[in-house]
Parts: sequence; structure tokens; C-alpha cells
Amino acid sequence: MTKNAHDLIDILTHDQRELEDLLGELTAARDLGERRRILDDVTIELVWHAVVEETHLYPAVRRHLPDGDRVADKYASDNAQVERLLEELRRSAAADRVFASLTRRLMDEVHEHMREEQHALLPRLAEHASPEDLRRLGERVESAINRAPSRSDLTAPARPPEAGDLAHRVRERFPHEPESARGPRPRRPRTPKSPDACDQDSMWPDLWAGHRCT
Repeated sequence: MTKNAHDLIDILTHDQRELEDLLGELTAARDLGERRRILDDVTIELVWHAVVEETHLYPAVRRHLPDGDRVADKYASDNAQVERLLEELRRSAAADRVFASLTRRLMDEVHEHMREEQHALLPRLAEHASPEDLRRLGERVESAINRAPSRSDLTAPARPPEAGDLAHRVRERFPHEPESARGPRPRRPRTPKSPDACDQDSMWPDLWAGHRCT
């Protein structure tokens, strides 16, 4: 596999690790408010990741793989299933057993999807796409991932969003014109655990300024 293909895998793997960390936090959460807070972050991360793939990765799959349409449709269907699970989780946040079961299902879906991408889809793409195509794809994917919004960018203070509503807001915020890659990316800001400890209006002066409340 080419170096550029490895670079693309590294970018998506880095994103997967952050998602796994959040899913672990969601599994451990017992307080209802904490669950909803973390679920907002999980929704933003997963939906943004899905839109990055649908905008940049899957069109490349359609162009380069002989069965690209079938493969891309399958992965896009996986993303839709994840969003349906997020909606179910939002509705069941107060029911411990149902919430735990759905969280396990979500984790299984996400892990399987990403495992298949890393070990099947991306190696196949590397065999059919040129190094230059892979380089440009990696830059676009990394740049798009870097621009993920924070919860405070998407949620109205007076009304907690439903999962489907929040997912829609994430998709609306996605910039479909790719920018150049911005170098090493910091860990993304998360929702503060104690909203009273931070001014929601000034908490995120810059998405990547490193201002995270603890």
C-alpha cells in the first residue's frame, strides 16, 4: 500500500479513536443530564464523520472501484443506520437497560463500519487510485474533519435538540467546498461538564483554540 494510502488510514484512525473515547464515556454515564450531554457530542462527531466520508471518500470509491457504486451505497447505508440508532438513544436516555443495549449496538455498528473501511475499503482504493488522487483525498478528508463544529455552535440554549434535529444541524454546517489541509489537528473541543462554569457565548472563541472547560 502506498504512503498516501497509509496517511488516509491514519487520518480516519485518529478520528475513530476519538469516537471510541466518546462512546466509552457514553457507556459509563449514569446521570441523565450527563448522558444527554455526551450523546450530543457523540451525535456531532459521528454525523460529521459520516458527512466527511459521503462528501469526499465515497465519491472517490465510486470513481475508482469497479463495483464502486455498490460499495459506496453499502457504507452510506451503514451511516444512515447509525443515525437511526442515535435517535433511538435520545428517546431512551432515561431508561437504563434500553439505553445500555442501544449503546452496545451503536458501538458494534461503528466498530464494524470502521474496521471494514480500514481493512477492506481503503486498501482496495489504494490499489485503484493514483498516489496523487490519494494525497488530495487525504488532504480534503483531514481538512473537513478539522472543521467539525462544537455543541455550542449547534444547540439553542432554550431548547435541547432532538438527535435527528441535531444531526440535521450538523449536516447543514458542513462546508462542501474543500479547503487545503491545516496541518496537525488538536483534540476537538467537547461540551463542558458544568455549563454554569463557563460562559456559553465566549467558551469557544475559536474551534481549535484549546479552550476546554473541565
